[in-house]
Amino acid sequence: MAWLHLCAPCVEVRGAYERVDAAARALAAASDEHRSIAQIRADVAADLLLHGDVHDAPAEEHDSNSGRHDTLGTQSARDSRAVRTPAVSRGSRRPAGRYSRFRPTVRVTVPALTLLGRSEEPAVLEGYGPIPTAVAEDLAASAPSFLRILTHPETGTVVSVGRSSYAVPADLRRLVQLRDVRCRFPGCERGADRCDIDHTRSWEHGGQTSLDNLACLCRGHHRLKHQTSWQVSRPPGTGAALVWTSPLGRTVRDSPDPPF
Repeated sequence: MAWLHLCAPCVEVRGAYERVDAAARALAAASDEHRSIAQIRADVAADLLLHGDVHDAPAEEHDSNSGRHDTLGTQSARDSRAVRTPAVSRGSRRPAGRYSRFRPTVRVTVPALTLLGRSEEPAVLEGYGPIPTAVAEDLAASAPSFLRILTHPETGTVVSVGRSSYAVPADLRRLVQLRDVRCRFPGCERGADRCDIDHTRSWEHGGQTSLDNLACLCRGHHRLKHQTSWQVSRPPGTGAALVWTSPLGRTVRDSPDPPF
């Protein structure tokens, strides 16, 4: 046995670890898997470093004596795999290997004022710590494999994850509920804590998961918005106000209760 150490930029190392960990946890779920999660991570990392990726394991690569699935397979399989190239899907240059579906999810929390150049508060790479602002700006602007998280400059509450995630983070959900208090359909008094969190501009039409594009809707009015000809919008410059348009063209404006 031996150790292999890697010293590289933190964002790359974190992304590599997330990919290895995701693959290892998927393998660990198998009923006949007896290795520890750390052992599986080591095997997955070795597979990726030695072969770039590996094909789905053939039946002969299962160790029938121990009942344990070895990610590197038997010795003969390892020897043959070392000299073959990864399979490539038709119409794609991406290897169709066992780990090709695992992609890292790296979260970078960036204070909103830092991106605007009005604060020197550092960004934070989850699982690592503070990273240079220049690196955070590059990731926030263009890196599709990183989840950009914008936080409130005073409270640190998440106010946007942009188009990186459809799911609403817990603290952003709480902020929307605190702001709205109730269902945002005019006249509905269903409490916000019993409502769905709805993207005012639908996700499939480019809407972002951000405070200014989310609103509380009870299940009935959520369905009304999506399954009937009622329409809702948030005109620029109106803050958190929503404008509902009925099927007959009548408009009704709804604003959250004070203090928001």
